[in-house]
Amino acid sequence: METATSLREEPELLTPQKRSWTVGELKVKHKAGVALLQKTGLGTEVLLVQQANGRWSLPKGKCKKGESIKQTGLRECREETGREAQALQFVGWGVNSRKHVRFYLWKSEAHHLCSENDWRPCRPGHEILRTAWVPFRQAQQMLKPWQASLLAKIIRPATHQPA
Repeated sequence: METATSLREEPELLTPQKRSWTVGELKVKHKAGVALLQKTGLGTEVLLVQQANGRWSLPKGKCKKGESIKQTGLRECREETGREAQALQFVGWGVNSRKHVRFYLWKSEAHHLCSENDWRPCRPGHEILRTAWVPFRQAQQMLKPWQASLLAKIIRPATHQPA
């Protein structure tokens, strides 16, 4: 079962020793990502990444040794999109129980392209095939249900404007 939960405050930053935890006999991993938003004349767009398997996703990934969850989200965003997120706001977390992953999401309406010196992109075709700015409603249809439900917590449904 895939679920999404929102919290009013960010979770405690996870220490490197807490990058995963065990529930019963299952080892559960932490991942983090950032939803980059931009306003257009037609509403809000979300930057999605197309993974090597063809699926569309929010930029996200696994924690590396010594990283906090928030640092992971920022790094993965930079690596997968070439954009540096700023003014982050915590959205919530979701669970992909099939893969035993707890995913934390922040949003950012303030971001800029990284300079070539600051950006080490994923190898083309290895992890990410391409990125695309997608209208909010279309993005929800392209994402897996647990990511779409987290994305829904960002935007007020009646206006498609950031909450």
